[in-house]
Amino acid sequence: MIKYISYGFLALSCLISINSIYSVQKKQPRTLLLEALEKNEFEKAEQLLADGANPNAKYENMPYIVYFALHGNTHAINILLMHGVDINSKNNDGRSAVTYAAAQGHIETLQEILNANPAYLTDDRWYGPHHTAAGAPSPNQPLIIRILHEYFAPKGIAIDVHSKSQMTPLMNAARHGRLGVVETCLELGASQYCQDNQGKTAIMHCLKGMENQGMHGKITSNQKLEYYNQFQGILTLLSRNPETRSILCNSAKQSARDIAIQSKQSSNWDAALSASGVSPFSRDRVAPARYTFTHLPTLSAYFPRNYR
Repeated sequence: MIKYISYGFLALSCLISINSIYSVQKKQPRTLLLEALEKNEFEKAEQLLADGANPNAKYENMPYIVYFALHGNTHAINILLMHGVDINSKNNDGRSAVTYAAAQGHIETLQEILNANPAYLTDDRWYGPHHTAAGAPSPNQPLIIRILHEYFAPKGIAIDVHSKSQMTPLMNAARHGRLGVVETCLELGASQYCQDNQGKTAIMHCLKGMENQGMHGKITSNQKLEYYNQFQGILTLLSRNPETRSILCNSAKQSARDIAIQSKQSSNWDAALSASGVSPFSRDRVAPARYTFTHLPTLSAYFPRNYR
């Protein structure tokens, strides 16, 4: 018995030691360079860099370039870029400076970073700047999506770039109720026919988002109304297409029309059809022969391997 207790204490002490080592490795110290940049003491920061401070150091598991992209400190990023920072560095979640600047809606910061010619980088889910920005709440997101498209499209990254689960930016925007982003994606040529790895199209993601609206903690009635208006606007836009409305199916062989009925959103669906000039819901009830669900041909057509 004593022998087993001793083994138990030994195992516990080893676990505590490993955890202590991990904690030390995880927490990076605040450097003089970081503090100078945070306080906008840029002359001091430049002097520290000239004296050998590391521009690629990390804080809170974020390289400085990523940290200041998150906070929208364009001047700090400019100084780091002038001193050889790695523009393509990522944090532990695989997110780059481009992704954070885009997600936070920092237009000036994003443009400064793009001027340094970064690569298209993604996290473990293959979510890149387009996906993250499309679902973010900043009012700047439609312009952010346009800026990203203008920069990355010539490099072979289309507006329909797919994540690991074959989600597109349009799907993510529809899922989160970002009407302005949906409009921008459609203007830039985003396809409503794309399906994720469960066969869901953008309009199906919109219906799911409508079903979940208001489930974001405590929100006011005005906020709930705003959520509804955004989703209803997206549903109106996407319901104009008869194939995505009642022909394309998910892996459960449900069309968008079926999902609307199942989730008790028939009134929202009918209102969207009326607003978009489509025949009433009752006339759309009988759908033609449906497409069977198939995955998209290959991810590489949308997501070149050298950008993963």
